Amino acid sequence: MLRPRPGRLVVVLSWLCFTLAAASAIHPVAMAIPKGEGTAPAFPPRFGSLACPFVAEATEAAVPDSPLADTLFPPAVMGAPKEEGNAPARSPSAEALPLPFPVTAEEGVSRGRLLAQVTPRQQDVGQPDPRCSWPATSYEAMRWTLETLARHAPEIARLEILGTSVQGRPILGLRISDHIDRNEMEPEARVVGAIHGNERISYEVAIFLAIRLVKGYTLYPEVNQVVDGVETLIIPMLNPDGVAACTRENALGVDLNRNFSFMQLSTLSGNPSFSEPESRALRDDALDHPYVLGLSYHATANYLNLVWNYTPVPPRHLPELFQLMRQYSLATGYVITLGWHWYAVYGEMTDWSYGTRGMLDTIVEIPGDPDQGQHTSIHVPRALTLLSRATEGLAGRVRAADTGAPLSAWISVEQRPMPIYTEPENGDFHTFLLPGSYSLIAHAPGYQPLRIDGIQVPEDGSSWTELELEPGGPTCGFAVLGTLLPGEIDTGWYQNRSQPADALGPPDGEAYALEPTGEIALDLGTTISDREGPDLRIHEATVGGAHACLVLGAADRDGPFFQLGKVQGTAEIDLAEAGVSQIRYLRLVDLSTGSFGDPPASFGLDAVEVLEDRD
Repeated sequence: MLRPRPGRLVVVLSWLCFTLAAASAIHPVAMAIPKGEGTAPAFPPRFGSLACPFVAEATEAAVPDSPLADTLFPPAVMGAPKEEGNAPARSPSAEALPLPFPVTAEEGVSRGRLLAQVTPRQQDVGQPDPRCSWPATSYEAMRWTLETLARHAPEIARLEILGTSVQGRPILGLRISDHIDRNEMEPEARVVGAIHGNERISYEVAIFLAIRLVKGYTLYPEVNQVVDGVETLIIPMLNPDGVAACTRENALGVDLNRNFSFMQLSTLSGNPSFSEPESRALRDDALDHPYVLGLSYHATANYLNLVWNYTPVPPRHLPELFQLMRQYSLATGYVITLGWHWYAVYGEMTDWSYGTRGMLDTIVEIPGDPDQGQHTSIHVPRALTLLSRATEGLAGRVRAADTGAPLSAWISVEQRPMPIYTEPENGDFHTFLLPGSYSLIAHAPGYQPLRIDGIQVPEDGSSWTELELEPGGPTCGFAVLGTLLPGEIDTGWYQNRSQPADALGPPDGEAYALEPTGEIALDLGTTISDREGPDLRIHEATVGGAHACLVLGAADRDGPFFQLGKVQGTAEIDLAEAGVSQIRYLRLVDLSTGSFGDPPASFGLDAVEVLEDRD
């Protein structure tokens, strides 16, 4: 299922190179390329570790036995504290560091493509993991650290329990913002460590980042920019049972980074998507918080792993993803790669975050050696820089024109057609975009879609747009819950470039090709009840003839799903005929027998429309 791909090249088509070259903010160097097969890129000079001005405050609780026991606040990773009238000392600028790779974007464009040789990941082979013998922070020490930070800075930090692991350990997150007791209209970001419990450096970096954000506030401009402008959730140990046992999987032996519902394999036997409490905890939090950016720390490699991990097709936000990670690459020497070109993964977390929520989520693979100080001193400043950029791009608010009430809505940017969701309570939305002119369309169940053209995203900061939707519009597909693929994608010439998000909203001729026997699950955004006559219309954008599809429905996100009927091409569904009174969620299963990877050979789902004139 996970097949290493020795010698595979990262191939970015020439149109992408042209796009990146045309964007003024893009550095001429487009992608990190190592020096040769099996050789890591040259590593930049280590950031200096300066004495930390903080000491651990007294606490009634005993400090757990861990590397954090000596001091809650380890060596500084950003520079000396600010002195009166002086700017803080700073680490060398990423722009000033020597490039760790020899090939430039211009050279790549001249060849008509841009290449980066990557080394295949070494798979677990049942040998003892040497990482388990290294000193590392325990779950108890992590919990004590987050509790201490929240207790001593309650105005900016709040400890949250997102869920409970298989063995009953609380899955903890520290949410940080300048007014943590308020739900402000500001962008949100997320940092995740230890989705694999034996990747210890992943949670050490996350813990140090939490410490820096809380204890560095008011002292460092870089920290102030993040805390004042972004609401950040840090989850150091998503897999606490795996951390305790030093295992990749959770306590039931499930790899959590294969347990998400986006592009899961229908041929996979065993645990279904979101079978585990840890993955469900992250999902449920993400559904309430429309995160703009994310980092997921892993080990053991030196890659900046962009989506997609399931397909060679580039993501629609590739210019933005590359721009976000460019400085990270320059400062660390890490290779930027599209995940599939390293090795294919299905049901992966960052693919799910981007594919269903529009979040620009990226994996950072850190070499898994025990030099904790080196890695934290390198990665914490890079993380702060990236988090601060959540304030750039396009932002706004969606409200009802008749009442002024904020709406739960989704926005599609025409030039980057992936869904962006509003924060449910305030109706605000945020997305990172490169400077330029954009068109957007806002959708909400029961409201008329609203299109705005010519929105200018500035060089610095964001563009704010107020949107008021008139009632009386259609109810259509609101969000993607997940998808199933009938098989692995093992060729770089995969032809299906459609995305599940193409099936959202009213029919527009843009469709998601399900693949033969593939599947998609959708949220309509509101519960609908059976009325007289047909209740749903399934729209197929017919290419190569009408195809058959099985439709199932449920009132709850996790089922049970009941068969509603079969359709051939565009057709209608009556809930009464299936004996179902209410639904909100749909599953559509392709029944065609065409060729995998050939879009015209499967059902092309253009839209699901609720028929409002049913009485």
